Amino acid sequence: ITIAVAGVSAWQQQGALERSDRRYWLEHERPGWTYLFGESVEGTWLGAHAVSARYIRERASPGDVVAVTEAGLIPFVTNLETVDVLGLNDRAIANLWQSAARDERVSKQEGLPSLRQWSYDITQRVFGRSPRWIVLDGHFGDGGSFVPRLGIGGWMIDDMAFAEFREVFRARVYDGSVTGLGRDRVNVVFERPLTP
Repeated sequence: ITIAVAGVSAWQQQGALERSDRRYWLEHERPGWTYLFGESVEGTWLGAHAVSARYIRERASPGDVVAVTEAGLIPFVTNLETVDVLGLNDRAIANLWQSAARDERVSKQEGLPSLRQWSYDITQRVFGRSPRWIVLDGHFGDGGSFVPRLGIGGWMIDDMAFAEFREVFRARVYDGSVTGLGRDRVNVVFERPLTP
C-alpha cells in the first residue's frame, strides 16, 4: 500500500509540475525524481544551456572554442572544444584554483590580504585558448549592465581581451518574478567576431 500511495503521489506531483508556471529550477533546486518522468530540460538551467548551445552551433565554425562558467549541455550540443573556467576539463586551470584556495587559507591564517594573481592567471589561461564564444551566467542590473553570477565571470569581463567580444544572445535560466528574486537569471553568449 505504501508503494502504491507513493507512486500515485509522485504521479500527481509530476502532473502538477508539468502544468505549473513555476517550472524554473536550478539543477540542485529541481527535485531529482522529476527527471524520471521525461527527458525535457525546458524551464531548467540546462534548458537555457541547450538554447545557448544551439545558437552557437548554428553559427560556429568547426575549430571554434567556447569558454563557459557552467558547462551544462553546451559541450555536448555544440560539439566544440569547451574550456570550463572552473577547471573541470583543464588541469592547468584546476591547479590554479587549488593553489588559489590554498593561498586564501594561508593569507587568512596569517592575517594578510589575499593575493589575486591567480584570477589573472586563470583568465589568461582561458583567453590563451583563443575562444570565439564565451557563455556567462548572471543577471542584468538596474542600469542594464550585465552582472556575472560568479567572480570569475567578472574577472573575464574586466580582462582587456574581453573588449573584443560582443553580446549576441540571451537565454533566460529562470524567471525572477516566479522565484521572488526580482530579476531574471540569464545565460549570455558573447562572440569575438571573425577577422576578415
